[in-house]
Amino acid sequence: MAHRLDGSALDTPAGTLGELLDAARRRLGGERLVVEVRCDGRVLDAEEIEVRMLRPLEADEIQLQSARPAELAVSALDGALDRLAQLGEQQREAAERLQADEAGAAYSLLGDALAGWTEVSSAVSQSCELTGVPLGSLTTGGGSGADVAAGLAASLREVRTQIEAQDTIGLADSLAYVWPDVVERWEALIGSLQERLGRA
Repeated sequence: MAHRLDGSALDTPAGTLGELLDAARRRLGGERLVVEVRCDGRVLDAEEIEVRMLRPLEADEIQLQSARPAELAVSALDGALDRLAQLGEQQREAAERLQADEAGAAYSLLGDALAGWTEVSSAVSQSCELTGVPLGSLTTGGGSGADVAAGLAASLREVRTQIEAQDTIGLADSLAYVWPDVVERWEALIGSLQERLGRA
């Protein structure tokens, strides 16, 4: 049975995938993280990895791929920027639908947008945690990273209040005139974090 880490042989008596990953982490020394596991050429998803952690190794070849934390963070942040562009469009379209008395379509768009904001904020907070960059240490024209995050939380509360009150006029105005600034602040925040990381 062959074990490889970043293309190089990983000689270890590991009997389980968990033991093999532990050996890889020791070899990497904390400077890189294992980001992909291939068993006989097939990439395992997170659920498969979890299931196999304590089971005896059965594959003829296991290949592990690593990356620096900053590389992972930059990749996640690039995805977050793409999602932000989508959010801006969804929010604009939702505002137009509300103004056209198409509340059902607007709320569908808005539901997806709210989920998107969870994805974006998680990508930023996880990237900060992964790379050891405190969110509050980032600065943008909209204040510190903590200020930008707090502003998003406040804006989300306002949207939920407007939805509960069925204030479609206020909600349409908020989506059309307030939320574009929220998107811009988060774009700036992500840019600041990417600059700090030197784009890996």
